[in-house]
Amino acid sequence: MNAIIATEDADFYKHGGISPKAILRAGLKDLLAGKKVEGASTLTQQLAKLIALADPKPEAKYVAFTTFHDPKSAPGQRRSNLDWPYVEGLRLDEAMHPLSLLVTGVYGRDLPNQNGAPLRLHVPWKYGFKSIKSIVRIRLVDKQPRNTWNVSAPDEYGFYSNVNPDRKSVV
Repeated sequence: MNAIIATEDADFYKHGGISPKAILRAGLKDLLAGKKVEGASTLTQQLAKLIALADPKPEAKYVAFTTFHDPKSAPGQRRSNLDWPYVEGLRLDEAMHPLSLLVTGVYGRDLPNQNGAPLRLHVPWKYGFKSIKSIVRIRLVDKQPRNTWNVSAPDEYGFYSNVNPDRKSVV
């Protein structure tokens, strides 16, 4: 984790998730280049900081994410095709990866409900069902979480679900 923090943001523990210094530095680089060439403080840092601030116990090996459950406002949750609330999980090292993103917005705006507001997970090397939407709970756990699709169809949906065109199965 220290390697990620050192690489991503040297001032990681000095700001609340958004680095004004990084924003100014990125803006200056964009201005000098005459186009957008640099990002600023990333949401990945916030996920890493969230996990770091939780001070995981040594036995924590996984991160479990749970979606909201409100069949009154989400009619699709009234159907019995899945066991609600939706649960997804990652290994702790995957959750700390710089490309594991907690997303709060899209196209410069707050994330709309249909895209998973208020918070969704994006893990680009995983199949899409790993990108849980409308997250309301995040837990650090010692046992592999029983994710929703793996419980629903274990022969089709494995826990790891890496995008790997050379494998014949996602399990």
